Amino acid sequence: MRLDRLDLVAYGPFTNVSIDFDRAAGLHVVFGPNEAGKSSALRAVGDLLFGVPAQTADNFLHPYDALRIRASISARDGRTLELVRRKGRSGSDLLDAAGHALARDVLVPFLGGAERDFFERSFGLDPGRLAEGAMDLLRSGGDVGRAVLQATSGLSGLSARLDAIEAEAGNLFRERGKTQAINASLARLKELERETKEQSQSAESWRSLDEELAKVRLEVARLLELRTANEVEWQRLSRIQRALPLLARRARAQSALERLAGVPVLSAEFDRTGQLAREELLRAATAEEGLARDVESLEKEVSRFPAAGKILERAARIEELHLECGTMREFLKDLPKRDAELREATAQAARLAAEIAPALGLDALLEAPPSRPARKALRASAGRARGLRDSLAREERELAAARESIRAAKEKLSSLGPAVDPAPLAKALQDCRRGGDPVEGLEKAERAERKARKALDESLASLPGWAPRGADALAALAAAPEALIDAFQKRFAALEKDEGDLASARSSLAAQRADLESERGRLAARGALPTREAVGGARERRTKGWRLVRRVYVDREPGAEDEARLFDPERPLVEAFERSVETADVAADRLVDSAAIAAEDAELVRQLRKIDEALAECGRRGEELGARRSALESEWRAAWPADGIPPGPPAAMKEWLRARSRALEHLEAHRAAAAEVDVARSALDRARGALVAAAALVRPGGPPPPAAYLAAEAFVEEMRRGLEKASVERGKLEAAIETATAKAASLEAAAAQARAALEEWKASWGEEVRVLWRPATVSTEEVEGILEACDEFDALAGRVPGLRDRVQKMQSRLEEFAASVGTLCAEVAPDLRQSEAVVAATALFERFAAEREAEGKRARDRESLAKGRVKLAEERGKGEAARRKVEAICREAGCAGEAELSARLEQLAEKRGVLKELEQAENELVSVGAGRSPADLAAECAGVDGDALPALLEKAGDERKELDGKIGTQHRREGELGQSLEAANGGDAAATRGQEAAGVRARIEEDARRWLRLRACAFLLRRAIDGWRKENQDPLLVEATQLFSSLTGGRFVSLLAEVDDDGNPVIVAERAEGRRVPMSGLSDGTRDQLFLALRLASVRRWAKDAEPLPFVADDLLVSFDDERAAAALRTLAEFGREVQVILFTHHRHVVDLAKAHLAPDVLRVHELKG
Repeated sequence: MRLDRLDLVAYGPFTNVSIDFDRAAGLHVVFGPNEAGKSSALRAVGDLLFGVPAQTADNFLHPYDALRIRASISARDGRTLELVRRKGRSGSDLLDAAGHALARDVLVPFLGGAERDFFERSFGLDPGRLAEGAMDLLRSGGDVGRAVLQATSGLSGLSARLDAIEAEAGNLFRERGKTQAINASLARLKELERETKEQSQSAESWRSLDEELAKVRLEVARLLELRTANEVEWQRLSRIQRALPLLARRARAQSALERLAGVPVLSAEFDRTGQLAREELLRAATAEEGLARDVESLEKEVSRFPAAGKILERAARIEELHLECGTMREFLKDLPKRDAELREATAQAARLAAEIAPALGLDALLEAPPSRPARKALRASAGRARGLRDSLAREERELAAARESIRAAKEKLSSLGPAVDPAPLAKALQDCRRGGDPVEGLEKAERAERKARKALDESLASLPGWAPRGADALAALAAAPEALIDAFQKRFAALEKDEGDLASARSSLAAQRADLESERGRLAARGALPTREAVGGARERRTKGWRLVRRVYVDREPGAEDEARLFDPERPLVEAFERSVETADVAADRLVDSAAIAAEDAELVRQLRKIDEALAECGRRGEELGARRSALESEWRAAWPADGIPPGPPAAMKEWLRARSRALEHLEAHRAAAAEVDVARSALDRARGALVAAAALVRPGGPPPPAAYLAAEAFVEEMRRGLEKASVERGKLEAAIETATAKAASLEAAAAQARAALEEWKASWGEEVRVLWRPATVSTEEVEGILEACDEFDALAGRVPGLRDRVQKMQSRLEEFAASVGTLCAEVAPDLRQSEAVVAATALFERFAAEREAEGKRARDRESLAKGRVKLAEERGKGEAARRKVEAICREAGCAGEAELSARLEQLAEKRGVLKELEQAENELVSVGAGRSPADLAAECAGVDGDALPALLEKAGDERKELDGKIGTQHRREGELGQSLEAANGGDAAATRGQEAAGVRARIEEDARRWLRLRACAFLLRRAIDGWRKENQDPLLVEATQLFSSLTGGRFVSLLAEVDDDGNPVIVAERAEGRRVPMSGLSDGTRDQLFLALRLASVRRWAKDAEPLPFVADDLLVSFDDERAAAALRTLAEFGREVQVILFTHHRHVVDLAKAHLAPDVLRVHELKG
């Protein structure tokens, strides 16, 4: 299945946003900056395919009922589907393009049976799940089964979960453990059983107490029966006391029903319908009366209307003249201004004409002013003259400046003195620095010598007692051969093993003897055992407890719980029964074991004698081993060759010899470091001599460099820099003099050319100024002033004729308007003929508007009269319908007419209330009667005196208190006897141990169940992983190999399944050069690439066997560097030819990488604007 188009019609921050997934592209990158809605678009894919969840965070802009996602999808076989997903219940949330509901299973062929959880786990991947999957690969050591299952199912954390299950099981139980929960509980249980068994006492007193306890319990059972009968009577009296008022209410309701027998039973809705019908009838009558008055008033108004006037016949002409009034007012207002402007413009033009050509008049100048080309040429000529003068002045200034710079440079050059070559100084400095800084070399050699000296001193100090003797004496010391030390070490080890075996044997024999003595003490402490009668009593109590268990928990027999409390008041029935079973079993076992006590004790005495004989043999063996140790130590001291060093154990002396070897190595290192110090000091002396010689060569007779090397080097360096600076300055000054000389010659030639050009201009100037009627001596400034006057005259020369024409036209329009208004007034309003034209036109329009308004009112009143007559007829029809409806309601209610309807409605409401009261009384009687009907309850209460009930209830309460007191007394006696019985069976300590042992047993059982469940879970999970591995390992690794090689840029060429040291198949990666790398040897980034390859391979396998689904990645490359990200983009684009790939990201950098490394025809970038 492919997404061909995704329309976010109303979802999250989007409104009518469409994403077109072109089928030709291999990779679709959906880019959205922060707050642009990238996450909402990602969720929209899942919500489209599987439904919008009941609670969603994407309704902050659009409400739930407006959420819409539209899409076009296609299957591999060519089928397409247009669908719309909305927020709603399953089955009604899928629509087609036309808005019709689609079948619930319409998407099944396109999804291939995938559900939402599987789709998001297997076909979606984000940085968190990628990192978690890669970490699981590392935790499992590359286990093939876990890797295959995680990649194909999308499940994560399998390694951590399996390890947690096994760790929890290990914390509960280990086969030889001691601190685990079950192991510790078993040990504690064994100890409690032993203590309880030791603290038990004889059974004679126990049997007597048990018989007395049985009698007390029988008395308690009899008192409980009496207490039950008392409770039954008290409940009956209470029931009657509560029922009597309710029966009285029931009787009153029945009496009221008999009084209202003739009133029908109608619902409360009928009352509301009747009331509404009466209100509707009243409303219709009121409306009809008001409309009749309105119609009558309108008829009178219409009859008084006058006839229309003559002015309406000239409406069009009046409106035309009214529209022209505004223009005419503007003309009247503007005409004086325009006339004044005309006079002012004429005066200005005359003044300018006198300035331009005094001999000519205004009209002559208007006819033939100086031409624009001639004026333009004059301006250019005047500007050329200014440029020539400025150029000549500039050339003369620059020539003077150049001559001054030549003089200053020659003066400074002479002050520098003769030239000196700094090359010998530079060579000397270079030679000194070629092998590095000699001072630093000497300091480094001295630090190395001190470090070697310190290491030598430390190694000598690590040899006990040797440091004062020195390293040279240590080098001359004779050392024992290592073979000799190994031989003695083996002999001492054999002796120590024999001594250890002897100590273990002694310890084991002593422990066995203590156990035998303890067992004899236990036999002696048993004392008298229960008799056969005591055993029979214990078994009888056990049988009684079992019967009570069946009656309470199996048969659910009433009253059995009271007997159960009598069986053991201090404990629950189940615990008391278990205790009776344990008591009977222990008594029987002791009775059987009494015959074997004597034989058991004799066997214990025999075993003790045998152990004492073995301990005596161990003593003799110990003396022999002591003699062997003394002889071996003497032989070892004689064989040790080093004088002055007392030998310790061979292993210690072997380590002493190793420390001696290390010290000798440090001695050689110190000697080499001291030699390096001498070499560095000689190099420093040679370097200073070279610097002194170079300084004397460059500056004979000058001061020599300082004695210290660093000061000498700084002295020579400063001398070199000074000479080089003077040389550079000399070159600059010579170059500046040469440049300034050439520039001065050029400036002299330029100044001569400027003077010649100025003289040539003066010759042509006289001819050019003749167009302004001026002589050749006129200045350029005067000519420019005349030209500016000409420009102003040009503007006025065009304006004066225009003003004259406009004034004439305005006067003509005003005269025509006055004539038209006078003619119209003569026809329709002779009284306005003497008024001003604009005033008369305005008055005509006002009279016309008033006449038109009157005519409109006449038309509206006639229309209102017609509508009022129609509405009056309608209201009369509504009134008739309301009267018929009220009559029908009266017939149903059983009353003669509308006048009786109000009283009948009250009766209907009263009857409904009585029926409700009767129903409530009978319901309460049923509740009080505990299942009895009201009639049965009335029969039970018949003849009972209500006034006597409080006294009867008080009497029953007193009897209950008396019985409760007796039962409490018997229960206390029962508890005392139970405590005595416990004391007879071992005292408080035995009882406490028994309770604790029961708790430990329960805890062991609970922990054992938990341990079995955990072990079963681990077994089943491992079995599932192994089965999944066998089924998918080979094809998945083949697919993943090609993808992994592509993702790593060919650095890895294969994924192989090998067997580790524990026999488990694991994944190893093979590099291009053939080296195989285990999972722990891969970097974090490479493990991420491996997990991505496995996931893509599983998606490809799914696509081969089922309908392919889009692979949706969410910012998958955020932790990849540029190289890995580029390789991943290329792999995803190639993978997209088989399965649609959509990469969501909010990193612009990822988009830029994709554009840089992918061809335009395989990449589509969709940018979300928010």
